[in-house]
Amino acid sequence: MENQDLTESRNYLRFLQEEAAKDSGGFNRAVSGDITEMSIQCLRKQTAYISSNDPELVRRGCYKYSRIQEDQRILHAEELIRRVRPGPFEDANYFALLAYQAASIEMTIPWVNKNIFRSYLLGTLHAPFVNAFARIQKSSGATTVIVHSGMIDFIYQAAKAVVEALNPQLVNDGKAAARAQTDLNVIKQGLIKNSAPSDRLYKTLESYFFIGYPRAFAEEKVRDEHGIILGVIVPLSERWIIAHEYGHELTKNFDFSKAPNNPSWAKEFSADTNATIATVLSAAQLDVLPPEFPLSAGSFVLACIEILERALSLLTTGQDSVRHESQSHPPNEVRASQIVTQFYHFFDFKYRDTGGFDLDFGFRSEVPENEELGKELKDKTHFFSRVLMAIWESVREQLLNQFKLNRQLHRMWQ
Repeated sequence: MENQDLTESRNYLRFLQEEAAKDSGGFNRAVSGDITEMSIQCLRKQTAYISSNDPELVRRGCYKYSRIQEDQRILHAEELIRRVRPGPFEDANYFALLAYQAASIEMTIPWVNKNIFRSYLLGTLHAPFVNAFARIQKSSGATTVIVHSGMIDFIYQAAKAVVEALNPQLVNDGKAAARAQTDLNVIKQGLIKNSAPSDRLYKTLESYFFIGYPRAFAEEKVRDEHGIILGVIVPLSERWIIAHEYGHELTKNFDFSKAPNNPSWAKEFSADTNATIATVLSAAQLDVLPPEFPLSAGSFVLACIEILERALSLLTTGQDSVRHESQSHPPNEVRASQIVTQFYHFFDFKYRDTGGFDLDFGFRSEVPENEELGKELKDKTHFFSRVLMAIWESVREQLLNQFKLNRQLHRMWQ
């Protein structure tokens, strides 16, 4: 017998997808065939791996994974896809990408009964807004988590701009597969000589605000040295977004009404904390990545949101400003700062002199003082977002010129 909790959520998800398709200039028709099987096939193609010299490890690109854990993660993602039973307006490729990230979260969140996720459904919505949200069904209490395709596309293009600015190069020294520029001042000087990163960001924003969807580039071939870095920024950003929405629902019974400031802000900070914990743990346990990578993904997502706010302000008022007094969300720079603070509330962490890192999970009310380590981690956490902001400085004048020319925004902004 069909689980009624999932029936209600599934119908809600499919309704939103069909409604979005009616007003879409892109993916605007139903797909025939078994979308569940299509999504699983996309997942298997995306997660295909090869054996390594160690029988316990497998390789995907330049990254290695535990064979047992990776098989479990892929199987978990397949089970999630079957749980959702995606409808005809689901994008199988995008959905498979997100299912893998959601599986990473569900496998490693330590403080909840894993059975709770049986009442969670995940889906993508082909809609232009850079947004994601979670909805609890009133009658069943089940949760539906939805990520707009506009968010997936914008983060991908913004990440491409950042990677172009880093100018990565393939290496073969046994220590790394690629090396990139990490001096922010050098990167800023490089942006003066090489306009490709700012051109990409500008064209993406132009497409979003004047055409109605943030996809100015399609079916591009990604260079190997770029793919290595993109393979960290983009998936972990998607994971952080999903974990944030999961975090809202995992704390849905918390009483935020007595929060010292804005209760809505308290909810967002709580969801950010859940996202930070989930992405850090899953990245360490499943991807063998140190904390600066999942933390930087959260910071990067917030930087993307800030740039969109500043771009909209420029194009509508001529002022490069950000939202500071929102009733629903704290300022993005405050949220980004809190990511590192909350990390230290929940983790003991240190780099090993011989390589690798040690990471222990457990709450502490006082953040331990280690200024040197804290500065190093903070610099790494905000590196990608700072590069994105440097690119923004090269783009803002172009957008301001469009405002001065009185160029009309797409109707979605009017």
